[in-house]
Amino acid sequence: MPVFRQDSPDIPEWCELRGFAEVELGPGEAVSLVRNGPREIVVGTHGTGQVDWREGARSITEGQSVALPDGAADYTLHAVGKPAYFMRLWGDWGPRIGGVGVFRVEPNGPAKNVGDPADYPKLTGIDRHYHDYDEYWIVIEGSGLARVDNRSVPMRRGDCVATGTGHPHDIQQVNGPFRAVYLETTLRRQERVGHLWEHTHGPSLPDPERA
Repeated sequence: MPVFRQDSPDIPEWCELRGFAEVELGPGEAVSLVRNGPREIVVGTHGTGQVDWREGARSITEGQSVALPDGAADYTLHAVGKPAYFMRLWGDWGPRIGGVGVFRVEPNGPAKNVGDPADYPKLTGIDRHYHDYDEYWIVIEGSGLARVDNRSVPMRRGDCVATGTGHPHDIQQVNGPFRAVYLETTLRRQERVGHLWEHTHGPSLPDPERA
């Protein structure tokens, strides 16, 4: 389970996410940016912002995103009225992905769905699950413990937790309110979207090359 940060030089080769960067803008501010990868997505993480490129524009709030068209070599981010925060994600994933957005976790929160049994101390409502694609969590608020396979790893603001296809994962604990951007990249295997559980969907079969 790799954990890396924005400027990390050692992102594993299998990771389809090749970089990320947070952009913070004050009221009415704007910044012009150059695309960094074959694929690039902008996610709103706080406030209301606008993404402009030559052929179009879109307003986004927390959890909403824009996938830049292939021909958009540069673009501009604007804060609309109040401060706005964005997360840029770039890499080389395919045209069909699982999803992207923002999620929150509260300490000892209620369980959201069934999940697989956990044989470790667990203090969140996030379920133990796996995917038919790789998933990345980029922490934007708080800290805690991620669990992938049988390992617990600390995570804090600015960390990216990368989980390969088929590897069971979970958030074991958070130390207060927690928010993260999630990116689910190229659909693989049976191309099932969402949380998969061994007791419902069959063995997870972790990909040994994506660990």
